[in-house]
Amino acid sequence: MTSRPTASAMHPDTFTTEFLPAWAVTCWCDDQFVYVALPVKNAAPLIQKFPLTEGGMTKAINILRVQRQTLSKGRVHKVSSPPITRYGPLKPLADKDRAKVLAAMRKAGILR
Repeated sequence: MTSRPTASAMHPDTFTTEFLPAWAVTCWCDDQFVYVALPVKNAAPLIQKFPLTEGGMTKAINILRVQRQTLSKGRVHKVSSPPITRYGPLKPLADKDRAKVLAAMRKAGILR
């Protein structure tokens, strides 16, 4: 039986950052500012501060977007969508079916 962690064990000061990849960008905020920590090779991260306003949030999100594009190249795993399959070859409409479709489209006002 596993026990639940106590509140002191879940305190943010006890969390580790070792799980972050070297190219990861960290973002947090307080009551006045949004902070973005950008990784720097062989140095402490560069922390940029933006006001907690719409303009500041836009700048911070733009930094995150640009950093993701430049730093994570080759590290993003894209999952391709499954191929579209059809249940059989499409058959051409018979003349009587084509006439019914055209009549319905005229009635709906799609065709004149």
